[in-house]
Amino acid sequence: MNTAGTHNWRLQLEPNWEAEESPECLTISRVGGAGALQISAAVKDAEEVEPREIEEFARQDPMVRDLHPRCLGVFSGFASEYVSDQQYWLKCFAAHGRLLLFVTYTCEAGDIDQERDTVNRMLGTLVATTS
Repeated sequence: MNTAGTHNWRLQLEPNWEAEESPECLTISRVGGAGALQISAAVKDAEEVEPREIEEFARQDPMVRDLHPRCLGVFSGFASEYVSDQQYWLKCFAAHGRLLLFVTYTCEAGDIDQERDTVNRMLGTLVATTS
């Protein structure tokens, strides 16, 4: 199975999914697919990222309302799901050690069932390559 990521983290790509790197994030999408998964990362200088810091970071997004605990592979944090302007959004804020990930998946609201399970499987394979 193919993998994608950076020098800080990696995940396993499902068949027919590809990754494209930009300075801001890694974008993962299925060829001819419905949506896009984007992952960006930040590394804290000294100590580990605390759960309260993750929650504070998540609450800076004005669209995030209901946060619930969420694990993404070895990362743990919070997630929010909502629909805005007929777009479905999943936003996850998760950390492992000093590494903080910001993960979004978006697609048209009517298309969410096409890729939800696959996106969740890929997110479940996230590993930190540094902490």
